[in-house]
Amino acid sequence: MSALPTPYGYLAALACQAGSSNDMLDFVKAAYCENSPLAVEEHCLILMAYDKTTYRMRRAWRDIYSIENVEQREPRLSELTRRFRYHIQRELMEHCEHLISLVESYLLPTCTPESRPDQFVLYHRTIGDYARYMAEVSNENEQGKFLHRASSAYTIASRCSHVSLSPIDPHRLGLEVNLSVFRHDTLSRHSAVETVIAALLAARNHLRTSNDRPHQESLRILSLLHRNLETWLV
Repeated sequence: MSALPTPYGYLAALACQAGSSNDMLDFVKAAYCENSPLAVEEHCLILMAYDKTTYRMRRAWRDIYSIENVEQREPRLSELTRRFRYHIQRELMEHCEHLISLVESYLLPTCTPESRPDQFVLYHRTIGDYARYMAEVSNENEQGKFLHRASSAYTIASRCSHVSLSPIDPHRLGLEVNLSVFRHDTLSRHSAVETVIAALLAARNHLRTSNDRPHQESLRILSLLHRNLETWLV
């Protein structure tokens, strides 16, 4: 990990990579309590590091869930596997809540749709993502509130991105990817396909009528949108 301009920003990103969300949150709180707010670049590095840890936790939950289904023929093993899955589930839920709390309390207040629309979109998309992750592993009684939380955050981000960001902006395109996945999983494949097609058409029309050249990251995300569309149309 490259050095960061402030000690707390460096420590927060380091804690993320170590999988310690409690320490990460403490370091960010300390930075703001001491009136040493983190730079936008540090916010992004922390979110990236957190995403890596979250990916590992979600994958672990899915793997254990698959094993649990296989062990149904042996009740004793199935019960042991289920208990372990619940343990991972609690850790993942707490992990997601920590990040949502961080974004809502410390990152979102640093920007507005007018001052930094890219960051405003990123932070609301992040809230939507982590609420979606919580919905994935929660029971039926709780799932609805997390899906509503995710939908609200994605809607706010989408409105801002369509007003203030270029159709080839990587933050807008990244949102379109995650929003389409959310709609695919919670609404319908048709809704997801519509979202992707609209994003691709907007990007193509923008490139035809402007001199803007897409970032490398934008090209990568556009390719991902195309792949998802091909998969969903099969």
